[in-house]
Amino acid sequence: MKVRYVGPSQQVKSLTNHQIYSVLYVDPPFISIIDDAQESYEYFIVNPGLLNGKMTGRFEIVEDDEKGTLKEAFYAAKIEQEKGAPLNPWDELENTIFYGSAQDVENLKCPEEDGEFNDG
Repeated sequence: MKVRYVGPSQQVKSLTNHQIYSVLYVDPPFISIIDDAQESYEYFIVNPGLLNGKMTGRFEIVEDDEKGTLKEAFYAAKIEQEKGAPLNPWDELENTIFYGSAQDVENLKCPEEDGEFNDG
């Protein structure tokens, strides 16, 4: 299975506009690909990129498997986005850590404990 990223190229070695990536597995709302850093990483199917703190970009299906796994996952992700389904607290935490500003990370609260997030 293969997808093409269409959107702004990312500043860190991750996604490049119009680059084709091999899909390792599908776990909606994520797909795991080998990115520009040559590492396996899960990206959101919808809006996998980041520009000025906003999720952006998209993946297009280049090659699907015989079961239509990507087509099904993309459809499910689109439906969830249209519903405006919020991310679960752990996904929000992960997004903030990977995509948030330093101040966003400083302001984190632990989803389960509802307290300050710390690393030790």
